[in-house]
Amino acid sequence: MNMKPPTNHNRDMIFISHANPEDNVFTLWLALQLGRCGYPVWCDLTQLLGGEAFWTDIEKALRERTVKFIYVLSHTSNSKDGPLNELQVASNVARDTDDYHLSIDDAHALVTQAIAEYRKKHDSLPPFLWSQY
Repeated sequence: MNMKPPTNHNRDMIFISHANPEDNVFTLWLALQLGRCGYPVWCDLTQLLGGEAFWTDIEKALRERTVKFIYVLSHTSNSKDGPLNELQVASNVARDTDDYHLSIDDAHALVTQAIAEYRKKHDSLPPFLWSQY
């Protein structure tokens, strides 16, 4: 029998995984937009200061605090160990717990909301999205 651990009520943030530095511009923009919409966000660009044991911090955030996981999909993120390791940990946690969501629909909805909020305020898209939308 596969028993899942009880719900962790400390799961309250969105984790954004991406290739650093290749996807930094979009990732930082997304993290800031989601934060402005009221979502707590964990992203290495906003949470890691440097000099700390970063993988320990990343894994702790994934295992203990993340309720939604967004993977910034790019050619680079699919070939770098860091984002792929984060995706593996997120997948393992999602498999082993009831309160962790690894959903393309959820991530799409959050990104779409962030873009819509930005468009309302600026009447345009951010320049790095012009070619994509």
